[in-house]
Amino acid sequence: WLNCNQIVLLDDGGGVVIDTGHSSCANETLRLIAAPENLGATPLTRVINTHCHADHMGGNAALARRYDCPIAIPAADADNVRTWNRAAFLLDYADHAIDRFDYTDTLDVGDEFRAGGFTWQELAAPGHDANALIFWCERNRLLITGDALWENGLGVMFPEPTLEHALSGAYATLNRIEALAPRWIIPGHGAPFTDARGAIERARHKLDGFAADPKKNARHALKALLSFTLLARRRMRVSALLAYVIDVPCFRDLNDRYLGEPLAALAEQLVTELVNAKAARIEAGCITPTQAA
Repeated sequence: WLNCNQIVLLDDGGGVVIDTGHSSCANETLRLIAAPENLGATPLTRVINTHCHADHMGGNAALARRYDCPIAIPAADADNVRTWNRAAFLLDYADHAIDRFDYTDTLDVGDEFRAGGFTWQELAAPGHDANALIFWCERNRLLITGDALWENGLGVMFPEPTLEHALSGAYATLNRIEALAPRWIIPGHGAPFTDARGAIERARHKLDGFAADPKKNARHALKALLSFTLLARRRMRVSALLAYVIDVPCFRDLNDRYLGEPLAALAEQLVTELVNAKAARIEAGCITPTQAA
């Protein structure tokens, strides 16, 4: 998925939007949020981000321009947003794009906020992103997980500073979610679900596989990053793929650290695996994604 779930929470004081999608989808985000069944004529009083990746905060700037609303980000990313730390946001490393914005306030682990008529606790959720948060409504046993847990997986494990560090954080986050025993989970991608225990077991199984075989994690990450690019661009000429893999640092970095493949062979393998998984197809000399953004 290129675009994350954008969660609209309404109460008498106005609306809060949690996560804003990818910048290339900003017009669609604005249209959907303004729809009568969502925000409609209700004022947008705050934008909140679970974490600072391109597919979760890409619409921040557009919403701030439209609604002149405050933006709250995880406190640990405040310096990164203030200085626009391109490395922290994987902009050059992974060829990601985010429209620049300014934050208004920050979210600290252990604090709370009100939205949708309920109180939400801000809990640490390292793993996919070291600074990520999840939001817990104890009254309704409802959890907003961002990319910390989906129904059938979780966000990519970037090996920064090491794979072991990312995996340790992800396991701790899954343990935290398990202890909460949520009745409902709203993930960053995919539909809301109720089987938290099953989702946690599936996520742990994936992490176990990555821990046992770091090469497997590297290949998974590179396929996810290439899919992300294809969703953003909608197509890429097959003849341009090798130059892209050479030019974008994440492919060289993860290949050098874990795989040791000739880059031409790596590029061919990634495309073949995406096509075999029905995540992409080749038509008229171009690679295109099989799903919408």
